[in-house]
Amino acid sequence: MKKYIQAVFFSLFLAVSLSLFSVDANAQGCVMCRAQVGENKDNDHAKKVGTSLNTGILYLVSIPYILVGTVGFLWYRQNKKNQAA
Repeated sequence: MKKYIQAVFFSLFLAVSLSLFSVDANAQGCVMCRAQVGENKDNDHAKKVGTSLNTGILYLVSIPYILVGTVGFLWYRQNKKNQAA
């Protein structure tokens, strides 16, 4: 129990200390996306382009999480079956 409390306090300390540091984040983007948004910035079509880019980014980000979640669920289910048998 004592080790658990120490681990929790260490995790909190680490999270707080890392949140105190700031990282200078520069806008990093591919040239194609930047050109597409820059081209359509003045048009009424700009909202559609921005929404489409955001949807594409969310799609690309969500696929690894879905895959890892599926593998984790299948692994959990298999372990549960092995323990029951």
